[in-house]
Amino acid sequence: MPVLLLLHLNMKEKTNNPTFYNRNLPHFTPEEGVFFITACLKGALPKYIRKELKDDGLSFEQTRLEKYIGNEKSPQWLKEPAIGKVVKNTLHHFDNDRYKLICYCIMSNHVHFVIYKLKLPLSKIMHSIKSYSANKANKILDRSGAFWQDESFDRSIRHRGELAEIINYCLENPIKAGLVKDWKDWPHTYLKEGFEKFIFEK
Repeated sequence: MPVLLLLHLNMKEKTNNPTFYNRNLPHFTPEEGVFFITACLKGALPKYIRKELKDDGLSFEQTRLEKYIGNEKSPQWLKEPAIGKVVKNTLHHFDNDRYKLICYCIMSNHVHFVIYKLKLPLSKIMHSIKSYSANKANKILDRSGAFWQDESFDRSIRHRGELAEIINYCLENPIKAGLVKDWKDWPHTYLKEGFEKFIFEK
């Protein structure tokens, strides 16, 4: 494991001065952290589901989110190869500049990714990713208006075991959806070199 990431995962949370902000959903973003993020297309989550998630707050489980965003009636713009490529290029565009990218998986109406060593507040990073990709995607789709759901779902990863689980969860998304048999066959998955040791053996 890269030394810098090991330091992040071994560092105790700065509970005396955590970063916490609350819009419709609460967000806990410690100054030093590794983050698992899910961003959904606008319309991927019905309004009543968003309210339920807000009520649940920090107790929300990622597996419940997956059940809701699998809705085929929601926009599926990320299915388009050109749009998926826009999101992929965006994540790499800010890598090493505003954060370190570990992995991602882009599905039809949402994207999962893991980042660490943030150089800006997470809220500003997400704004950059969403606005940059939305502008390019809307031009390709010849549309205007919101492309992404206003807020994303973020989770602070606290130890190496949890990181391994989340990396596998991300990469196995297209396998569980029956789209491929091996995550490497999905055109929109990525794992940073040096993190292969986290892949669970089948």
